[in-house]
Amino acid sequence: MKSASIQVDDATDGDKRLIRAQAQLHLGALDSPETMLAYKEIDPTFPSRLLQMVEVQAKHRSELEKQTVTAEIARASRGQWLGFAVTSIAFGVVALLGHEGHPWSATVLGSINLVALVGTFVNGRKEAEKRPD
Repeated sequence: MKSASIQVDDATDGDKRLIRAQAQLHLGALDSPETMLAYKEIDPTFPSRLLQMVEVQAKHRSELEKQTVTAEIARASRGQWLGFAVTSIAFGVVALLGHEGHPWSATVLGSINLVALVGTFVNGRKEAEKRPD
């Protein structure tokens, strides 16, 4: 609890007045113990119901966070598998072009594929460094 006093001079008649301001700040999922006691005076079951509500909300939030993490892992894994498949197909086409006597086409396609692959890893590392964990 914070309080402050301010002394104010009245310019008209020279009287001094004391003004007292008081503010209370409580942060958290539950109200302060004093407030909970006041609630209990109104309805004896209210503090326990309020605590139960906070517990249910915390459990719900935890489950949502767990689902979010699981979905993010699945998305990352799916992206890696699709990237592997596309890269494998592209290098297969490069090998086929080289085998069939098209060295320049194989070189260009292979270079593009390799630059895209390296760029993906470099970009992924930069994004990972940006994210606060």
